[in-house]
Amino acid sequence: MLLNNFFYIDHLSHLENNIQADIRIQQDHEIFKGHFPQQPIVPGVCVMEMMKEVLQEALTKKLMLTNSAFTKFLAILSPKETTIAQLVIDYTLLDDQKISVNATLKHASTIYFKFKGQFTVK
Repeated sequence: MLLNNFFYIDHLSHLENNIQADIRIQQDHEIFKGHFPQQPIVPGVCVMEMMKEVLQEALTKKLMLTNSAFTKFLAILSPKETTIAQLVIDYTLLDDQKISVNATLKHASTIYFKFKGQFTVK
């Protein structure tokens, strides 16, 4: 679990089927010693996990990624350049177990990540 260790939620808004979270990345986290020491970047797998954990926090449900129809990393997120970003998640409850998700991670005009897929309630 990365929440409250690798990243923190500074603000969370959940209205209808939209979640907006202002997140802050811990720039001196141990992960950056290996990814990469001289030029640290947030690993893509961590971006995916942050999205899942923010969704879980807002919905108060444990989730598992079951389908990734579209995952695009558009810019490098470096903790040397920025430690804050906004995660926007639009979702649709397909039934009581499946959730369709569209998500974007951005800061100002830079979009770091776009995702479209499904999660299943554990």
